[in-house]
Amino acid sequence: MFALQHIIIASWGIFVALSLTLLFTYGVERLKRSTVTTTEAFRSFSIHDLKRLGMLHDGFNGLMNWTQNGEIVSSISLNVCLSDDAPAIVLSYNMTHSGETVSDVIKLRHLKSNLPGVTGGYWIFVCPVTDSPCRGLYLYGLHFKSRKALPRGTIYKCQTYAGDFRLVGRAMDYKEAADKLGET
Repeated sequence: MFALQHIIIASWGIFVALSLTLLFTYGVERLKRSTVTTTEAFRSFSIHDLKRLGMLHDGFNGLMNWTQNGEIVSSISLNVCLSDDAPAIVLSYNMTHSGETVSDVIKLRHLKSNLPGVTGGYWIFVCPVTDSPCRGLYLYGLHFKSRKALPRGTIYKCQTYAGDFRLVGRAMDYKEAADKLGET
């Protein structure tokens, strides 16, 4: 009888723990979605985008566009200078809501590869606000900044997912990317 009581109590404890885990996970998921700002709320680009689009070479002068439903919703002019002592990208754009013309100078830093036996390296941005290295920039207010310079609490969209669903989301992102490659 004593062993049966322990089994019942242990089973009940496992049931309560699982129920609380599910409630907490999905309850927090809904709470996070409704109260947290994610990086997807901002116009952004990364050093990888520039490289992939063939824009990361000395003397490049052109436009980068953001599209929504196939239509261009905004664009910026880029001027890349890699050969000087102070490599940088000059961004020029007009703010739609205020009509103000903005010009940002984003410093670049070249880092050596940390892989053994590999010569060469890679470029990263230097955030104009925090002066820290970063790979992505986000338009907040009038200027592009790193994620560390965004409002406190801004997170990546994948951080709103419960642990196991982050893997599913990542797999879906890879599938979407593969589908886009297949279309072109």
